[in-house]
Amino acid sequence: MEENVLKDFETFEEFPDKYLQVKNKSNYYYIKINDESYITKKNINLVSYDINGNMSIEIGYYDVFNNKLILTTNNDKLDGVKIIPLSVAFNLKENDVYNFTKEDINMLVGFNEENTRYKSYLKQ
Repeated sequence: MEENVLKDFETFEEFPDKYLQVKNKSNYYYIKINDESYITKKNINLVSYDINGNMSIEIGYYDVFNNKLILTTNNDKLDGVKIIPLSVAFNLKENDVYNFTKEDINMLVGFNEENTRYKSYLKQ
């Protein structure tokens, strides 16, 4: 069954029949920017040091459908942006695994505030 799991470099655009496997320590995130929602993979894009030796990390969030960059941050709080780990949203414990199909992802990013099924999971 592991051959049906999307790898880090694969997307639903390339492999629509595979599924996204989310575990407690996964790097998958639900991001809501104003009225747009995305399921993304977190990636460290850049690590740099200033002249005083202070480290700065640039983090990119890439859409699991097409691997397009959705958001770049330096861990600053961004107005109008919610970033929620999928493992937290679905309350995954140590050994829990949740498999998302392309249709599941479409349902998650298409939900609205009136949709009570996911409202309790994604509220902050």
